[in-house]
Amino acid sequence: MTVTTGLETLLDDPAAWVQPDQRVGLLSNPTGVDRRLRSTIDLIHAHRGMNLTRLFGPEHGIRGDAQAGVPVDDSTDPRTGLPVTSLYAKDRAVSSEAFASIDVLLIDIQDAGVRYYTYLASANSAARRATEAGAQVIVLDRPNPIGWMGVFGNRVPPGQGSIVGLDGLPIAHGATIGEMLSYLARRDGRALPDVIPVSGWRRSMRWAETGLPWVPPSPNLPTLASIHVYPATCLIEGTSLSEGRGTTLPFEVIGHPDLDAQALADDLNALGLPGYRFRPTTFVPTFSKHEGTLCQGIQIHHDGGHNPAILAFGPRLLELARRHTGGAFEWIRFGDVHFIDRLGGGPELRETIDAGASIDDLIARWTSQTDTFIDDIGQDLIYGTILPALAGV
Repeated sequence: MTVTTGLETLLDDPAAWVQPDQRVGLLSNPTGVDRRLRSTIDLIHAHRGMNLTRLFGPEHGIRGDAQAGVPVDDSTDPRTGLPVTSLYAKDRAVSSEAFASIDVLLIDIQDAGVRYYTYLASANSAARRATEAGAQVIVLDRPNPIGWMGVFGNRVPPGQGSIVGLDGLPIAHGATIGEMLSYLARRDGRALPDVIPVSGWRRSMRWAETGLPWVPPSPNLPTLASIHVYPATCLIEGTSLSEGRGTTLPFEVIGHPDLDAQALADDLNALGLPGYRFRPTTFVPTFSKHEGTLCQGIQIHHDGGHNPAILAFGPRLLELARRHTGGAFEWIRFGDVHFIDRLGGGPELRETIDAGASIDDLIARWTSQTDTFIDDIGQDLIYGTILPALAGV
């Protein structure tokens, strides 16, 4: 079966979606490619049927040359000469003039399928601003690389949303970026975007079945293996442990100079998570937490099957990592905010671990919230139903 992205459908017949005299803005980055790995930016810029006038860039920039968390300034793209409006500037402020200068906003970006990942929040903000300015929003849809694993996690309470967790979203949402942007627009009472769907794709497909090339969505998610463990291990970002940034295996290794790695590996293996094993290792991050310092850590190994239960592994990992790091374990703060509360969708995760309370009970509460999200997004789904993930760890 041939899987065709929204980009390729647009390029086959652009007049069905965009008029030649319309001023087109494009939100994209290096993940926007066709099956021959040609850049969406370059293809649309060169297309006679579309008038590309402005680029919009998320975290890491339109050409993927900025590290995680590093603010990206407005600029001029050296390849096309087009103005670039950053959605990840230092103050996150984007001028209204940028959206007033376009008639159509195209969105072509590969989401990771996880609420912590900033691309969805940036795309939703851009879609909202474009709609407010009277522009048409068109999403060039792409598969969710972990959509087949299902939906997992608590929902971010109203008023506690952030760029690493929009209000109402579970940890792994199971949907494509087109479905998610439709859901968010409908929920917020905005005009829905036009979604050019992925043809030939089923939600149950793993990436290898799509026949599409895999492009790392950001510098610290280099492989499909890192994408599959990211919903769990990204929670380590909220602690004093390294999540593996500055190594060749970000999010596949975690560690700390004072971690008892053998004890942690033994306890993780005792969980019996099917398809996964854990071994003690050492690493020295070249940047980020514990830069230049030897860390005792564990590496996550998988058998290639990527059991969906890995989605629910994060709280258990935090519980055991705290136990085996002793007094050196800390929750990272940004000002008065615990970062884990942003990632965890509120303080419940942190408070559960601090109190030594039941992780099983926490996951049971989260599962009930997962079910409500599945009900809420149902009418926005294009590729069939989504199911709750296995949560038994």
